[in-house]
Amino acid sequence: PLKYAKKNGVSIRIAHAPSSSQTKDKKYLLKLIFKKNINKNATDLFACAQDAGTWMFGSNQFHVLNNAIDTKAYVVNREIGQEVREELKIPEDAFVVGHVGRFAPPKNHEFIVEIFAEVLKAKHNSFLLLVGDGDLKGKIEALTTELGIGDNVIFAGLRSDVNRILQAMDVFLFPSTYEGLPLSIIEAQAAGVPCLISDKVPIECQKTDLVRQLPLKESLDVWRDAVIDAGKVLKRDTSEEISNAGFDICSNVKWLEKFYLDKYQE
Repeated sequence: PLKYAKKNGVSIRIAHAPSSSQTKDKKYLLKLIFKKNINKNATDLFACAQDAGTWMFGSNQFHVLNNAIDTKAYVVNREIGQEVREELKIPEDAFVVGHVGRFAPPKNHEFIVEIFAEVLKAKHNSFLLLVGDGDLKGKIEALTTELGIGDNVIFAGLRSDVNRILQAMDVFLFPSTYEGLPLSIIEAQAAGVPCLISDKVPIECQKTDLVRQLPLKESLDVWRDAVIDAGKVLKRDTSEEISNAGFDICSNVKWLEKFYLDKYQE
């Protein structure tokens, strides 16, 4: 698209880097070849995080455009959390481990389920709440049945009310194998939910003290204990911290609007 936009006289051509790696599937080499042509055909480069921009654009200059949210929509609300639990038939006193993300290899759902199986052994009134859809969903559903934990795992599907769903979670579990800067971690922090992420997730996403990073190579026992420990952290209003970190949608819209208008004037 960039090449043909350039060929047809489109004067401003923006490329965006959403991730710091790619799945090494049969298309991987082709993607690397195309990646080399981006810098030749784009006039401006955007990235969701520093690591993502460096991976995609190398030493070329780029702008980090934060994955921003409406912080006011995520403020801790225990009443909404209880409403969501009732809707999903989760007991009021249950320990809820949650995840938001597409069912694809980078999100590491198999590991999430295996960790939760260990959590459930230690805390019998635990539930795993998985939000999203994708090609691997069927495989993960089968795994929960195989492990005998299906009754305690909720597949919520695609949701347009993630800000509400987060209110029902006690811990947000995110052991990805690679990421750019995941919006879901920003959202979880904005909702006051303690987050446990892997060392493959850029630490740039840590905008509050609610985030703990753990090596992906650690054992299931270590991850289980970390999840349980994270659940002891009290939820709190972090909206001001998220906004001050540059992730409020209003300030980001103003920056992007100015960028477009300045480019148009040029």
